[in-house]
Amino acid sequence: AYADVSARFGFGAEGDLLDIYLLDRVIGQGGYASWDWVAITYTDRQYSPVNLGMVLRHELTHRLDAALGCHVAPPVVREGLAVYVSGGHYWPGSLAEDAAALRVSTHYIPLSQLADDFYTHQHEVSYQEAGAFISYIVDHFGWEGLETFCRATLEGTWENATAQLSAGLLALGEADWLT
Repeated sequence: AYADVSARFGFGAEGDLLDIYLLDRVIGQGGYASWDWVAITYTDRQYSPVNLGMVLRHELTHRLDAALGCHVAPPVVREGLAVYVSGGHYWPGSLAEDAAALRVSTHYIPLSQLADDFYTHQHEVSYQEAGAFISYIVDHFGWEGLETFCRATLEGTWENATAQLSAGLLALGEADWLT
């Protein structure tokens, strides 16, 4: 998992050592990451449809996303990037197809709402939509476009996450996304 994620970010797996803690308790949605370590739920029974490899890739993305300048991006970007890199949320699949199904349902959450209060929305919906948003950026602007987007969110002081997200979209010429 580390080799996959570090290769995605453009550096080899032989980099700095990283502590990974396997916890025999269910923590959050399966894991947490800090600048120094990753903690993953690994119990004697499976409580959710998540596999260890996907959770590791997700949390390792949080640990390594500073390579793109995404470490201070709004949660919709950071979580979306982790979903994108891990290949889905809970299960592998097409982020675009899942988001399209959500878009025509009553569960859809507009990007402007996800930007400022990401963690207060229904978990599976917000993570799927965030992953599809990052998928759109990478599909249309490439990995370099994602880096441009993230680095634009580093500059300046922001009154809220929507303003920060708008700066990233403006850097890609996509200023009308949040309107």
